[in-house]
Amino acid sequence: MSNPLLQAALGYARLGYAVLPLLPGEKRPHSRLAANGLKNATHDPEALHRWWQAAPGAGVGILPPAEVLVLDFDDPQAWDALRAEHPELAEAPRQRTPRGGAHVFLRLSESLVGSLTTTARKLPGLDLRGMGKAYLACSPTQLPNGSYHWEVPLLPPAELPLPPEGLLARLLPEPPPPPPEYQPASFRGLRGDRLTRRLEGLLRWACERVAAAPEGVRHNTLLNAARLIGGYVHLGLDPEQATRALAAAGVQAGLPHPEAEATARDGLRYGLSAPLELPADGGRAGHSPAPAEAREAYQQAVKILEGLTAGTWPEPEPLDTAAKLKPWPTGTLLPPDIEDYALSFADRLCVDPGPVLMAMLTGLTAVTNGRLWIEPDRDNPTWREPTALWLAVVMGVSTGKTPILKTALHPVWEIEKELREEHEEEMAGYEAELARWEAAKRSERGQKPKRPIPKRLLAQDATREALADLLGNNPGILAYHDELKGLFAEWNREDKKQDRAFYLASYSATPTPVDRVVRGSMFVEKPVLSMLGFIQYGPFRERVLEAQSGDGNGADGLLQRFIVVTAQERPWQDDRPAITEEVRTRYHNLMKRVWDTLRVGGEKTLCFDPEAQALWYQWENTTQREMRNPDHPEAWKALLGKRMGLTARLAAVLAAAWGEYGPVSATTLKRAIALVRCLEPHARRIWHRALSGNDEPIVKLARKLQGGMLEVAGKQLEVFTERDITRNQVAGIALVGEARRALAALVEAGWLIQDGKAYRINPRVKEVGSV
Repeated sequence: MSNPLLQAALGYARLGYAVLPLLPGEKRPHSRLAANGLKNATHDPEALHRWWQAAPGAGVGILPPAEVLVLDFDDPQAWDALRAEHPELAEAPRQRTPRGGAHVFLRLSESLVGSLTTTARKLPGLDLRGMGKAYLACSPTQLPNGSYHWEVPLLPPAELPLPPEGLLARLLPEPPPPPPEYQPASFRGLRGDRLTRRLEGLLRWACERVAAAPEGVRHNTLLNAARLIGGYVHLGLDPEQATRALAAAGVQAGLPHPEAEATARDGLRYGLSAPLELPADGGRAGHSPAPAEAREAYQQAVKILEGLTAGTWPEPEPLDTAAKLKPWPTGTLLPPDIEDYALSFADRLCVDPGPVLMAMLTGLTAVTNGRLWIEPDRDNPTWREPTALWLAVVMGVSTGKTPILKTALHPVWEIEKELREEHEEEMAGYEAELARWEAAKRSERGQKPKRPIPKRLLAQDATREALADLLGNNPGILAYHDELKGLFAEWNREDKKQDRAFYLASYSATPTPVDRVVRGSMFVEKPVLSMLGFIQYGPFRERVLEAQSGDGNGADGLLQRFIVVTAQERPWQDDRPAITEEVRTRYHNLMKRVWDTLRVGGEKTLCFDPEAQALWYQWENTTQREMRNPDHPEAWKALLGKRMGLTARLAAVLAAAWGEYGPVSATTLKRAIALVRCLEPHARRIWHRALSGNDEPIVKLARKLQGGMLEVAGKQLEVFTERDITRNQVAGIALVGEARRALAALVEAGWLIQDGKAYRINPRVKEVGSV
């Protein structure tokens, strides 16, 4: 007997609607068959047959195309009221929902496709669905409170009626208000046309400069122009007229009107504190000032500012638009046996604790990999994550990378030492048994003894063949690298594409074959690989740019699988606390305790308790909404795509660290989510800097300016030159081009004022927090 649900799904697909299966008795997409929700919706009849053969009771959902608007009435009275207002709606295809609501199908004209959203509530009791953005459950889907059924049969999208004009006018968003028109400046109490025309010409020149500013510099161009104009208010400029004119120019450049108006007012206020006199014209009366004259006026502002107090200088703007790094939370996320040692070691080394804490947590995966798994979604039993973590610590040179690595992995090396001793005993027994076997008569020998395989937890050899041997003979491996730069370079070689693919498979424990030149092929059933390594900003930036290229090796998502963590520089302390043997021993004992628990009894698979499972779904919803935010850049959406898998892995590792091998509690999942939230600003910061260029010299120079003086060759200077910077390599800047770029950025941000070839430090930089 044919399945009516399947037949309905095939019918919708023939009409031109993409179809997806729903969980039986629910409106949610089937978590196993349509794990990606809307992305799995299809017209393919073969896929539909496979779905309903696998789940005959699955409900039917349809995803209308972009030109189909569905009016979704939850309240029957709302539908009745709108139908009375627009009787023609009664003829449009319509289905009744189990609760008595209605879905009314309409067609948008080509010019209106994309003009409506599904998130805004347009009328009381009415939601908008379809438009390629929101699916609907459809007949004959059954819910606990009833079933869907058609009152007016569905039509192909091209045959649907258009919305009534009156209704469409109410649904469409309000048109944006027209930008304020440019108003000529008015002048009060002035005598003589010459001054009036010059002031008006200066304002018009400033507005034209703002209106022509390209994206990326519009805000700063408007702020600087307003500062300059503010210096001439005392000559008779009306500040309100000037504000409106500058704000209108900012809107013309593309700034939102509220931002443009606020920026114009701020700049004008700064300029009022530094009154200017117009430079000598040198031309005929009424001649508007040229840009060169405006620069001369700005240099006069510098001379005036030199005599002002710190309170009258402009407020320096923030330098770094990337995420600010917050102090690492302590006392809640990691067990004291890890945290106490990490914090003590970080204080001793004078580094931020983040890289140390994450290196130790990643080190723990050496004893959990392949032995501990987690199934995060009870409705999707095929989703299974290992504890593998890939950690890239992005730090500068001579920042304690090797000590951090050795400290994090030392207890694992001790366990490997015990494994080597056990292997030596096994080898001695094997050789004795082999000798007896060889000495026996052939008819009495039996099966030849098998050579014992050494057990391993760590690896330094990064070749595919070496890792395949290790992963084929061990449940999991942690590969560690002092420098990841060489490994990234290997992955980019044309003859190493198979290595890159093998690493990708080993992150997700995907079965994979490996062809070896000498010993033939082998098949690794469940490769589980963690990685821990360090890399400097420059090489990592190259990898980020490659990943953003959208083609070639960089487009495979490999880089997004890395947890990235960085650290602020900390000043060296002569008197640093000692690391006690007690905290070191506790960390080693924790690692050994986890190892002893997991090495026996085969694999352990964790799942969430009911409270944690509910929290997981909330976190998943939050993540999906963030991924669909059109304001997020594609690079960040790609990182968000790995968030849920990373959360599950961190929850499993934290469960082992806290000794929680039963159902994973909501407390442990909260710790994992908090850790993800703590790590994401590091990813934002590192990826932003990689994409926008290396701003480390700018940041380092800014830090040196924060005391209000710059130390150059043992002298404290308030005013300095470009040559002072390069000749003494201040902040590591040795090249003229690099110095000009850093100084220009600091001038634009208001940290410095340029007077010819000299730069004066804004004394208000002392007010800025951490850079």
